[in-house]
This record gives sequence, C-alpha cells and structure tokens, in this order.
Amino acid sequence: MTIVIATIFSLVFTPSATAQPSSPLMSDGFWQPMQLVPDIAFCANTQDAATLGACASGLTNEFRNSVGLSPNPRYSYVTLPGGTLKPLCGWAPITTLYCGGRVRLGVVSLRDSFTLGVNPQAYAAFLTSHEAAHHSQVKARGRDLTDIFLSPAVKPFELQADCIGGLTIAYYVAQGRFTYSDAQGIESVFKLGSTTETHGSSEDRINAFRTGYEASGVGDCIGGVFANLPLV
Repeated sequence: MTIVIATIFSLVFTPSATAQPSSPLMSDGFWQPMQLVPDIAFCANTQDAATLGACASGLTNEFRNSVGLSPNPRYSYVTLPGGTLKPLCGWAPITTLYCGGRVRLGVVSLRDSFTLGVNPQAYAAFLTSHEAAHHSQVKARGRDLTDIFLSPAVKPFELQADCIGGLTIAYYVAQGRFTYSDAQGIESVFKLGSTTETHGSSEDRINAFRTGYEASGVGDCIGGVFANLPLV
C-alpha cells in the first residue's frame, strides 16, 4: 500500500519534462523590468503581451543560434508601472529597444502588435531580432552605441538591424511558420513611419528588410549601406 501511495504521489506532483513553464517572467528586482524567459513554446498561446514577448525572443534565439549569431542577449519585459534607473532605457515601457545589455520589450509595443493588422508573432519576432542585432553590433564594436545613439552615424547600424530582421523572417517563412504575406505586413508597418536621421525613411527600411529577406546569409547584411561589422 505504501508503494502504491508513493507511486500515485509521484505521478501527480512530478512535473513533466516537456511541460510548458507557467509564466514567461521572472522577478528581476525592485524597479527593474521583469526578466523574460525566451521560449518558443509560448508561440502556441500568445494571447497577451508577456507570452508574445516570450515567443518572439524564443524565435529570435533559435534563429540566431542557427546562423551563428552568439551570444544571445538577455530579454526583459517592461510594464508601465515598472521602470529602470538607466536614463537611456527610459522609453522601454512604450517601445522595444536594446539598452543596458538587454533587449527590452515594452508592454505597449507588444500590445500594439495585436492591433496592427499583421501577424503579431511575425512582427514581434522582427522587433526582437532587430534589437538582438544591436547586441551583436555592440559585441563586435567593443563598445555601446550610446555615443552615436541620436546622430545620423547610427543609421547604418539601424538599417543593418532591419536587414537581420528580414533574414529572421525569411528563415521562418522557409520553415512554414510565417508566410510571405506576413513579411509584406511588416513592410506595411514601415510605411506608416516617418523619416528620421537615425533610422532613415520608410523606403530605406523596406529596402534593408528586403535585402535581409532575400539574403543568402548574414554576410549580405554587412557593408554597403549597412555597418561594416563582423557580426558575432
């Protein structure tokens, strides 16, 4: 009888090795954004911003590992009440950016992904891949981009990140997860943007994205209008 009870207890209370985590978030300390656990499993259930962020960062890491872009950055989910003491990360709740060694996915930008009329998983995957490309740039450059963050000098780095984003989406279109229509949807979002000194025009961004989408590898996103960095 004791053996039977112990066996039942084990079956009921031992978690499955393949069970999906109960939450994509882990506590990251007072006044700090929540650490986001990258996990492609959450792509099956992206009904809210947090699970969409976990899905997108999981896809980004999977893509980066497949093409040799390493190491992977850390990811954080930033809610409106939360915040950070780093001044350059102050926009984190409302956008997605790379700052302080992390890709910070803002709750507003992730929620917007559900309302843009495009595949939210594809668009969020583009966002995380773009920002993770900045992680590669920082590693290759040996210093952060903060010295050129608000100047036209950062434009080749931003377009390069768009190119890597296009390469990511093409990778998943080839796998059957996304479609060419999803890629076109991302381009339609670019068309809504205004021209800036740092990111260029919507045409600049579409061309960079298409270059990545049609690229044979990461090397096609290096040099020319893109930053001339040996991405890692």
